[in-house]
Amino acid sequence: RLGGDLAQVARAAAPRSLRPKPRQLVLVAMMLRQAARIAGRQVAAKTRPSFQAPAVARAFGAVVKKEETAAVRPFKGASRSEPNLEYIEEPSMLYMTCLVATPWIISFWFL
Repeated sequence: RLGGDLAQVARAAAPRSLRPKPRQLVLVAMMLRQAARIAGRQVAAKTRPSFQAPAVARAFGAVVKKEETAAVRPFKGASRSEPNLEYIEEPSMLYMTCLVATPWIISFWFL
């Protein structure tokens, strides 16, 4: 029994006031067991062959040619009521976010 051997060694080597209690010996044995398990897992992980990715990576999805198309509108010009004005596409959400956030960023950074 491991606990008994540790107790005999501890009694022989240390004076009575420094001898570990039986509960402490059990805790030491538990910690040693846990450390041995962790060390065994690390050794097993290092000896196991690592996963090698294939030399040629597979492309997911088809390669599609994107066609440039203008916005589809059923009318000519800017609107039905003003067909002579030039149509101007609405700005993107990213552009508008940057436009609004830039003054805030500047004010937080410098003020």
